[in-house]
Amino acid sequence: IEDLSARARKDHRAFARLRVLAGQGDALVQYVLAAHLDPEFQHSRIVKPNIDQALHWYRHAAERGEVRAQYSLGRLYGDGRHLRADRRRAEFWMEKAGEQNMGLALRWLALTAEAHGADAATVFERYRRAADQGDLLSALKLADLYAAGDGVERDFAKAFAQLLAFARAGHAEAIGRVAECCFD
Repeated sequence: IEDLSARARKDHRAFARLRVLAGQGDALVQYVLAAHLDPEFQHSRIVKPNIDQALHWYRHAAERGEVRAQYSLGRLYGDGRHLRADRRRAEFWMEKAGEQNMGLALRWLALTAEAHGADAATVFERYRRAADQGDLLSALKLADLYAAGDGVERDFAKAFAQLLAFARAGHAEAIGRVAECCFD
């Protein structure tokens, strides 16, 4: 599919083949076709972005369980740049992606919960789930929540351990935050 997707960016026949395969019901192909049509990505050089067609194919792929399509629908409905924002639909699709442990979707849910005044324990739990999936920004936020005792019992050791795990993985911001803890 990667080869076909790359060719479909500049070859009408490859793009037509992508449409045929998407019509046969393969969720991954449907997602790739939607991404080619999504104004946010504009993968194709031969086809103009088309939000209605992108939504159509994202929806088909998302309904078949394609996590990236679920996230993309949530993103489109959530940001309101290319269509009217719809928080209910955005949350529905982000929840679906979150059920498959997609870190980005889980972080979006945490940010949304925080922005809309959810209780601190709910916000903490959402960031924890996202951090558990390797989402660095959620891990950094989780360290802050541990340090502040916001939504969880204050625990500097857990805050530091959270930072240290990501610092050991080579994440620059986590390395900087660990250094701050050690040298302040």
